Formats: sequence, C-alpha cells, structure tokens
Amino acid sequence: MQISRVMKQVACLFILPLLTVSPLAAKEKKGTESSAAYSLNFDEFRDKLAKKLNDLDRLNTVLHAYKRLTRQVQLPHESWKQLENWFIHKSLFMGSKCYNHALLFQEIPSLAKNIPFQQAYKGFVAEILSGYSLPTKEAATKTSKNITILFTGYYGGGHKAPAVAIAKHFQKNGHKVQLIDVDELENLYSPKVEGYSRAQVYAEVQQKKGDIEKARELWKRIDELQTHETRKYMGDIRKMVASFKADHIFAVAHHKPSLSYIGYQLGCPMTFVHTDHIFHTSLIPILEEQAKLQKPLINFTTLSNETSFLKTVYDSLKIPNCQLPQQIQRQLVRLDFPVRPSFCPVTKSERNEIRDELHIPRHALVCKIAMGLSGFTEEIKQLLMKIIREEKVLVRPLHVFVVCGKNMILQKQLEQLVKKNLRKKSKIHVEVLGFMEEKEMAKIDKASNVWVTKPGGSTSAELLQTQKQMLYILNANHPWEKTNAEYLKKQNLAQELSCTKPIVQQIRRRVWVDHRLDHSKILKSDWQNQALQILNGTTVNTKLKQANKK
Repeated sequence: MQISRVMKQVACLFILPLLTVSPLAAKEKKGTESSAAYSLNFDEFRDKLAKKLNDLDRLNTVLHAYKRLTRQVQLPHESWKQLENWFIHKSLFMGSKCYNHALLFQEIPSLAKNIPFQQAYKGFVAEILSGYSLPTKEAATKTSKNITILFTGYYGGGHKAPAVAIAKHFQKNGHKVQLIDVDELENLYSPKVEGYSRAQVYAEVQQKKGDIEKARELWKRIDELQTHETRKYMGDIRKMVASFKADHIFAVAHHKPSLSYIGYQLGCPMTFVHTDHIFHTSLIPILEEQAKLQKPLINFTTLSNETSFLKTVYDSLKIPNCQLPQQIQRQLVRLDFPVRPSFCPVTKSERNEIRDELHIPRHALVCKIAMGLSGFTEEIKQLLMKIIREEKVLVRPLHVFVVCGKNMILQKQLEQLVKKNLRKKSKIHVEVLGFMEEKEMAKIDKASNVWVTKPGGSTSAELLQTQKQMLYILNANHPWEKTNAEYLKKQNLAQELSCTKPIVQQIRRRVWVDHRLDHSKILKSDWQNQALQILNGTTVNTKLKQANKK
C-alpha cells in the first residue's frame, strides 16, 4: 500500500506508545475564512455514537475527549462533519491499541496538513485508549486457555447449537469456557413495544409470523424510545470478558459485527464463526478495514473452499477474477460447521435399535418435519393433510415426527388436526412433539430416513453429519438458506420439496437416492481439529479452489 510523504510523517505520531498528552505546539491563525469553531449538533453525534457502542462508560470517555478536542482546534464546518462521520463509522475500533488511528488522515487528507490538529488528535487518542493490556507471548502458549463464546440465543437454535458444540469441545480439551448469550444482555436494557423487546421482535414477529414490515416498524419504535443512557449491554459484555481474562473470543453471530468491538477494546484475538454457506455482508466492512492493518485481530471462518462462499466479498469489494488480495486472504480461516456430539452417522443395525426403542417398525419409512421458528404454520398443516390423503399409495408404514419446538400453539393445533383426520388403523402414524433436548432430537434424526425442513445452518450441518436426506422448504425472508441447500444438493443429500407432486413419492425418491449414494464420498467434517488450530494460532488460511474461478 503506497503512503505519501505527508502520510508517513503523520503515521510516525501514532507508532510510538501514547503515554502522555502533548500540549498544543501552535495555535490556529486568526482571521482565516476556512476555519470555524465547532458548531455541529453534539447531541446528534452522541446519540449516533451511543447506538454504535452500546457501552455508556466508553461513550462518556470518548465524548469527554472529543469535547476537549473541539476546544483545542478550529476546523471548517465540513471538516468537523467528516471527522464525526469517521468516528461513528470506526467506533468499533476507536481507542484500541490494536488499531491504527492515523488512518483518519487517509480518509480526510486535509487534516494531515494541519499540525495543530495532529497534535490535538494525538492527545485525543491517548485519552480514549483502552486500559487493557495486549496479550503476551506467554498467553499464546498456555496449555489451558480461557475462551469466551458469544452467541445470540433469541435467533433459534441455529447459533446456540454450534456455540454449545464449540464450548463442549474446548472443555473436553482442558480449556475454560465462558458462554454469553448476547440477546439476554441486550434485552435487559431494551424498551418494550407491544410487549416485544428488541430481540423478541426477531423471534416472534419476523420468524414466527414472517412479518418483516411489522418487525422493522417495532425496531424503529424501540430505537426511538431507547435513550443513550440505557445503551449499556456491550459495556456489560466487555466487563464480563475482561473479568474472565479471555485468551480468545469466538462469536457465533455472523450477523452481529458490533461484537468486534469487544475484541478490539480488550486487544483479544477473535474469530467470527459463519453458520451459513455465504460470507455475511455485515462483516465485510470489518474485513475491509482490517486489510489496512499490519496485524488484524479478527479471523473469519469459511465453511468451504468454494469461491461461491465469498461471492458477497468479491461483489462488495469489486475484486476481479476472484483473486483475493493477501490482506483479505490472511483473515480467512477454515472451520466446518460445529455440530453437537450426539449428531453422528449410524449403521443400519444401530438405526434399528433406535427404532425398536421408539416403537417404530424397522421396515417403515420414517420422516421428520421441523421448521424451527420460521412461522410455516399453514404450510405444515397442508403438508400433513397431503400425507394423510396419500395413504392409499403406501406399501410400507409411514411414521412421521412433527417437531414444534417451543411453539405450543402449533403443537396443539397439529394434535387436533391429526386426531380429526387420521383414521385409527392407518398405515400412517404421526407423533407431534414439542421442545426436545439434544440427545432426544438426535434419536429422532437418526431414526428418520428423510427430513422435511428448512435448510437452516445448524439443521443442514446436522443432516450432513448424520448423512440423512432432506426435502427442504425455502423461506423468502431467509435468502441465505438457499446457499445451504445448494451445498447439500452438491452432496446429493437434498432436494426442494415440490407442492405439486405427491409428498410420499418425493420421500420415496430421497430414500432411493440414499440407497444408491456412496456415503464414503460425503465430505467429512474436521471442525474439532480446525477449532483447536484457530485457538493455537496454527491454522492455515483458507485456500480457495482455483478450478472454480471464472
């Protein structure tokens, strides 16, 4: 990266440790038309910064230092505006000892020529620097490490399940683990609108009801009600992780880039764990900013070596021919989807033992229907009715598990539907189930031939791990799930459910495919070893398949 002579001079001010605040060496010349005292809306700046940080203590520290900066120098109105915009956009990095604060002068070159501002800005940076010490070489070689795992628990099991899997694996290998549900902490400070907190809006309104417009309206109203004094949850997380003395942070929440703030404020190495087969667009600004740093603090996992995984990166950063710059490549590490230990392949004899235990005929077709929190209530009802009507085409018995999770209303409705429409001596047996723990769900999965479900990240990974077949239903509100489905289709493990074809016929088709599939060729997950390599800093950066470049 080329740096001008002026930039090199400016950068020198920030390479040395900022231990003292230097007094201003010079004053602005009076009477110049281009300079003006600070005159922007300070409250507006404060509120925008508060939304970004969600850490009241840090917010007050930054605002106090910024007020001092505005008194020390005079700048044109436009320069103040640019400066505040830069602070807001880089707020996750500001004050970190791992960040290059001199990057400001690349964004606003006019300030690089303003010596009084440079000196005042140096003092500003010194005042907001995080008080936490950077990791030592000894910490990197510790055999037993402290690992913090951040996840979002209100988004269904798609993030909690892999977070728990990672936690159990590290604990098994002698490490200490701190699990933090970010949603729980955020909800402590969230105002409620129509009975919903911020995180509940996603689970109850966007997921279960599928009403995106209503969800956006509620989020907007919650934002309007929440004052900057109550935006504290990220500060709570920072203090918890600091108290735990974490050596590494894993964020199983690729949709929440604000969590990078924790890593940079504490100077703690961090890894964002992807749980869908596409690089999340919200993480791209961090990826791009870290490309400017000598030592990026954060890694981003990839679920495969296919260039399609990084399509969003190529498109957003306008990278030609899928040729990743080294500054981007070094931030990517391979980590297959972490799956809980109960989900594993079984032999035919092991499957029969499970069926005996569950009182299912060994020769029966077994199907699991589960849609998570997606709000496919009517679709599930229609699906069940179609299966019941197709009984006459069945030769073998069909055993159907319908998993409703914590949706008690749906569970009751389906129980009534089955009782009303399924005859007593039917070849079809339907069990409507509520929430199940890991081992209970794993038994259902292992006993089943085919899953009828949506291709969420966790579900797709568990299917791949247990080597079952899927008939999937896509949710228009979850476009990222299509990438998971496409990945499974390449392994001959999935096909989209057709509403126009008989359901039983489609289930039989997937069983036929499974019988002819060479299971030894299905890609095996190595996430346990990959996770340990990431923790120990011995991982090899993701190498993309050259053959797929177009």
